Amino acid sequence: MTNPLGLPDDAILARPSPLRELLGEASLYVKPVTLEGPEWGKLQGQTLGLRSLSAARPVEALGRAVEWCLKAPKLDRGDMHLEGSNEAGALDLVTRAQTLHLALVDPKPPHASITQKPEEVLDLFTAEQVVWLFERYSEVQQERSPIKHLADPAAVKEVAAALGKGFLSGTSLKSFDAATLRSICLELADQLSKRTTPPSSDTDSPNS
Repeated sequence: MTNPLGLPDDAILARPSPLRELLGEASLYVKPVTLEGPEWGKLQGQTLGLRSLSAARPVEALGRAVEWCLKAPKLDRGDMHLEGSNEAGALDLVTRAQTLHLALVDPKPPHASITQKPEEVLDLFTAEQVVWLFERYSEVQQERSPIKHLADPAAVKEVAAALGKGFLSGTSLKSFDAATLRSICLELADQLSKRTTPPSSDTDSPNS
């Protein structure tokens, strides 16, 4: 049957779905980070913005970092993985700089990029500062992740206890990562074993 608009079927099929349009218009997530301490020099007290990135952007950053390291006149393939004072090889450091170039923005809308090219990140910050900023960026990505990780043993015990008492549905475990699931299972098994093990008594004596 001919569609009422008189458009070719190919044109209708090629049109993006409403869901795709919604994903394209997703709001930008930016977390402000204040540089505290004299180690930041003139930047002390300044607030930067760190934005979340799609999965494709870090991959692009890694590719550009490899290309940059291979073209650097003072680096060879062996130097790319050497340990440095910041506990990161040259490739790791440049990859972080490339990623921060994409993630560092003005904390206020419209969230303009702070650097015009990745090399500026290496010029503006020390290696240790780059590592620190990248760790804060990783926290931003983790906050946006649907996969939950519990590093606090007390939190693991709380989840295991809620499961054991039926206060928490088993389907909620789907949101945890593998390491957290293992910790929850071990804690739950430990709690259940304590409930089923009868208390020992000093007055008990073996049957004669």
